[in-house]
Parts: sequence; C-alpha cells; structure tokens
Amino acid sequence: MFFILSKVLAILVTPGFWIFVLLLLAWFKSRLRKRLLGSALLLFFFFSNGFIINLALNWWEWDKTVLPKEAKVAIVLGGYSSFNHDLNQVEFSGAVDRLLIPVQWYRSGKIDQLLLSGGSGELLKQTYSTQQKVSEFLFDSGMPKEAILVEPKSRNTRENALFTAHLIDSLDIKPSELVLVTSSFHMRRSVGCFKKVGLDIHPYPVDFYAQSVRDKATLRYLLLPDMEALVGWNYLLHEWIGYITYWIMGYV
Repeated sequence: MFFILSKVLAILVTPGFWIFVLLLLAWFKSRLRKRLLGSALLLFFFFSNGFIINLALNWWEWDKTVLPKEAKVAIVLGGYSSFNHDLNQVEFSGAVDRLLIPVQWYRSGKIDQLLLSGGSGELLKQTYSTQQKVSEFLFDSGMPKEAILVEPKSRNTRENALFTAHLIDSLDIKPSELVLVTSSFHMRRSVGCFKKVGLDIHPYPVDFYAQSVRDKATLRYLLLPDMEALVGWNYLLHEWIGYITYWIMGYV
C-alpha cells in the first residue's frame, strides 16, 4: 500500500499537475476565472524560473566528494534505466552516471565489484528487475559475472537499503569497503535509509542538476521561463515528499 500511495503522490505534487488543475477550474468557474488564471500564471513563473530552482537544488543536493581508497564495492541504486520489451534491450535515462562512473572505477581497478540494487518499480507487480537486465547488459559488454552482484527485488529506497543489507550480511564485505552511488538530489534519503538498517557507508553523489546561480544571474535567466526548471522541480518535490514520508515512517 505504501508503495502505491508513493507513486500516486508523486503525480499529485508535480507543478504541471497543479497548473493544469487551476486552468481547468478557470474554464468552468467564470466568476473566479481571473483569480485562477492569475494563480496559474504565478505558479508557472515560479516553477519555470531557472534562478529559483537552482537556489533550491544548490541547497538540497549532496556535496561532491572523492572515492575513498578502501572502497571495494559500489552499491548502485536503480532509476537510471528501463527495459524495452519490444526491442529486447536496456535503455538508459539521463541519470545513467549512476552506472557509468562505477563501471569506470572498475575498469581502472579502483573497485572490485558493483552491487546493483533495484527491481522493476512497476506499480502493480514485478515482472522483471531493471538491475538484473543491466547486469546482463554488462555481461554482454565484457564484464565478468563475478564483478557484478544484483539485488533484484527492491521497489523503493527503503527496500534498496533493507535488501542490500541482507545481501551484504551474507558476504564477507566490511561497511568501510562500500560506497553508495546515486543522484545527488536523492542522496540524503538514500544515506538515511542505509544508516537506518546499519550500513553507515561512504556516499558518492553523481548526476548533479544544480548549476552555479552566481554565474547565471542574468536578466534573461531571472525572467524568462525555462522548461528544464519544471523538470527539476518534479525531481525535487518528489524527493522532498519522499524524505518527509520516510521520516514519518521511521525509515530515515
């Protein structure tokens, strides 16, 4: 139930949804039309403003760090790939740095293994594991099977931490040898979840969305709409709601 509610809530908190609702109400509520249209315009300006979203992202995203020398296993959280059944192939999103950087570490001898954590993330049932499909992609690309561990059942960050901890317990791996890799905006919740299950591991954020606000504080940047800002708010609001919900549930 928690998983389903989280998916529904992720839709309800998006700026585009509320702007659409206000415009829809303005269509039917003639007496309130000006106020509703004004509210929609104000929301659109706020959430499409690049300067504002970058202030928020610079405040929330985890700071950049370095890979510790003792690291041997990179825990890679999902959310960067999907599987195209029609073409029978793995497809990657813009968050693929979650995978590419640990692969680069392995190729250069900095770590020994990747631990891919994540199921399908489908709403109603698990038909496949995205991370299992990624592991098969890596095998086909020449990585040896012993270099890749897979946790294929988790559907969210809480389960990433819980199921990964169970897997780590069955292996001879020290917490100090683990490094957690996920997007910078998602790292706070991830670190909290892993600490809650007893894994106080080194975080390595990737996939940064924030830009230098100081360098881009031009008149055009401050006033003209930026559609990428709306996308940034989708990620950030989803993450804030997720963090608050996890805190209430005692997961972080």
